[in-house]
This record gives sequence, C-alpha cells and structure tokens, in this order.
Amino acid sequence: MVAVSKKDAVDKNKDQSSENDAEHILNLSNKLLSKLTSSFLTDQVKNPEKVTALLAERNKLTDVPIEVIDFVNLESINLSYNCLKTFPSVVCELVCLREIVLVGCAIQVLPLELENLIFLEKLVLDLNQLRKIGDSLYGVNSLTTLSLGMNYFSVFFALLPQQVRKLNLDNNHLTCFPDSILDLPNLQCLNLSFNRIQEIPYEIDVLQKLEQFLIVKNRLSALPSTICNLKKLKLLDISNNHIEVLPGNFSNLEVLEELNLVNNPIIQPPRHICDHGIDAIKAFQDCLKKQLYEPCNRALKVFILGSSRSGKSDLFNFLSGQTESAAGDSNPKPASCNKAGAKKFTQYATNTIDNLNSELRKEEIRERLNFVLQIARKELLAMRQIFQKSQQKLSTSFVLRYFPRQILFSTFRVMNST
Repeated sequence: MVAVSKKDAVDKNKDQSSENDAEHILNLSNKLLSKLTSSFLTDQVKNPEKVTALLAERNKLTDVPIEVIDFVNLESINLSYNCLKTFPSVVCELVCLREIVLVGCAIQVLPLELENLIFLEKLVLDLNQLRKIGDSLYGVNSLTTLSLGMNYFSVFFALLPQQVRKLNLDNNHLTCFPDSILDLPNLQCLNLSFNRIQEIPYEIDVLQKLEQFLIVKNRLSALPSTICNLKKLKLLDISNNHIEVLPGNFSNLEVLEELNLVNNPIIQPPRHICDHGIDAIKAFQDCLKKQLYEPCNRALKVFILGSSRSGKSDLFNFLSGQTESAAGDSNPKPASCNKAGAKKFTQYATNTIDNLNSELRKEEIRERLNFVLQIARKELLAMRQIFQKSQQKLSTSFVLRYFPRQILFSTFRVMNST
C-alpha cells in the first residue's frame, strides 16, 4: 500500500478542481478568429453540455454559428470587441444564460427574442451604436443589471423590467432625464454621467431604494429639494456641473457617505463649508434652520440687493415692523403697503436672477428667497428689540447695501456686526 500525504491529497483535489473549471469554461479570447466552425468547436470541447461560460472577446467574429446552441447549459457569454453588427440571434436560444457581455461591437438594434432569456440577470452592451431600446427587454423579468454606456441615445424611452437594480447610461447624448427610469422602484445604482441633462425631475424621490447616483459632467444648474428624500442614498456625485445652490434639507440624507461637488460654482452653502464635506454642510444648514425658531440676541447686518426704487425701504420696514412715518408722513402707511413693497422687491430680485442665470427656475428662486426672508425677519426683529432697550434708532441706511452683479443668495445674507 502506498501512503499518500495530506499535502498530496490537497494538491490532487486542487488539480481536479482546476481541470473541472477549465472544462466548464471555454476560453477562445485573443485568437484572431474570424469564424467559429463546428469542427473547431468540436476540437475545443468534447462535452459541450458541461460548458457554462464562453469567452471569445477580442477576435474578428462577424457572426456566431448555430452550433453554439449545443452549449445547452451555458450561463455566461462574452463576445466583446468583435465585428458583430447585429445581435447574434443564436444567443437568444441559449435559455440558461444569466450574463451577456457584448462591449465594443457595432450593434444597433436589440431583438425581441431576448424575452426568451428568462434567467438573464446581467446585460452589458457598452460601446455600441444603440439609439433606442423600446420594449425588447420588458419581458426579461430576471434582469437586474443593465449597462448601455457609450452608445448614441439622445432620448431614452424604454420599457424595462421593474427588477432592474443597476442602470448605466453614461457617455450618451441625453438632453433630459429619462422618465422611464422613474418606473424602476428597485433601482439601487444609477449612472447618467457625461450627458447633457439640464435638470433632475422633482419626482426623483420615487426611487426610494437608490443608493448610488452619479450624474457627473452634465448641465445641471440646480438640484430639486426632493433629492434629499432618498433615505438610502449613500453616494451622490454631481461634480462638473453648474450648480450654485444646494437644497436646504441635506440633513435628511442620513446615510449619505460620499458627496462630490468638484467643479461647481457653489455659493450656498459657502464654498469653505462645502470643502469640509457632507457633515459640515448638514451642520451649516441645521444652524440656519435653528435660527428660524430660536430667538436671537445679537445685533446683525442684513445686506439687501436691489436697484433704485425697487422697494428696498418698504421691504426693510416690513421686515422690522416699522411704518413710514419716519420719512415725514403724518399718517403712517398700513402694513399692507409694506407687504406690497416686499412683494415688489421679491419680484424684482427674481427677475434680476433670471437675467443673470436663465437656467435657474423661478419657483426654486422664490422658495429660497422666502427662506432667507424668514431668517432676515427674525434677526431684524431681534435687532429692533436690542435698539429699543438701548434707546437708539434703527436706521434704514444701516442695513442697505448694494451688490449689483452678484446673485441674491450670496449677497442677501446675515452677518455678525462688529
């Protein structure tokens, strides 16, 4: 009897395991093949029913032969960087497939027969010539990962299975956020980077399972406040856009771990706050909100932007609770006139911002302006109490300053008074 050491037994098991893996994987990559003939496939593998993965990337294939259908248990196929101009029809007959990778071909259309692949979980079609999808993937109910980067989509209208969790549409020509994405309740990762999208829809918060959202280098000028309702969001990359103001409710993103704001002209929160990361932004915004509800006992300056006769004095009087009797009128004007002045100023400020940056939406401007006005009113009332106790007058000229070429939210701010 020949003694077998434990080490020899382990090595033997490893060799058998590697032989089985080699038998299950047919690797034909980088062989400059122009055809896959039946005789060639027969020479390469004796038991096609045992093959579970076919790797044939970086060849010169123009088609896939019908003999591939003999791989009845094939679960993964990679035909990337070949000369395929159409999606191989025989692939749709391999009903056990779970993964298809066709990167760097010249495919323009997807066949409806893809719905035969009821077990397909991952479909990667980057770097092709696709312009539309339609409903060719709607019946692939097991699909969880779909990558369509570097194609030619200018509009993306597609009926996708609701089980999709990862969707990549980077490096296309999209000019608007695809509405069909909002019909994917299980979406966890979304990549829309390097497109031409100008705004994110207000309804983005329907994607309650979204964890990663990348929309790098687009044409965004603002973010909807509803993006802060994505309770599971961990990564938000909005770098290389035109965003100036962040939503004021970032503290709602409790699990957000990474926020990339690089190459955005951020003015609110201030840049030095944003440079310290998401925790600093949350703390800054929480501090602003706190000022709305807690009394303030410090003297402050409020800078107000506006041209001549735009209603700045009326706005000041309205915020501080004063009337216009100080101007020499024996009959002070009622509060309604002051409110009208405030409304006039608000409308002027809105129009001014529209002229400076036409991509900002009016409703968002008014929302942010009202937020700042609430802070200013609270602080001015505190100022008046302080001045009344010291028997000093609160002068209108004390709070009015002019900043003609800057956006309102960077100039209409509350600052410590020395």
